[in-house]
Amino acid sequence: MSDTEESKPLQSGHATPTQAASPNKPVAEKKDKQKVLNETFTPSMLAGFLQVSPGGRDSDDFRRLLFAYRGMPVEAFEEFVELFVNKGHDLQAQDEHSRTFLEYISPFVQHAEYQNVIRRFLIGKD
Repeated sequence: MSDTEESKPLQSGHATPTQAASPNKPVAEKKDKQKVLNETFTPSMLAGFLQVSPGGRDSDDFRRLLFAYRGMPVEAFEEFVELFVNKGHDLQAQDEHSRTFLEYISPFVQHAEYQNVIRRFLIGKD
């Protein structure tokens, strides 16, 4: 893999649409492609998640948090939330059902670390 390919931003732990298996091309055919784990998110990559375009019925800040949550490991998510708060975005932003982001992710007990990140920033970071 070339240096150019390695520097492309990817969502850690998630296959891109071109990496996903299809009925015609099984993943086994692409032996040169490896799953990206423990990717380091650069400050510019984190800032890119602040550029989520508006759409849908959820507030823009809720959507920003949701995309970051879905696309980042918890360590990067924590850095993103710090940037998010420092740029004046709203951790209490709501979805179309009037749920805050924390209320939205609370049922997902396997993602308690993400919930704890939000809680720390809501009560103030030490």
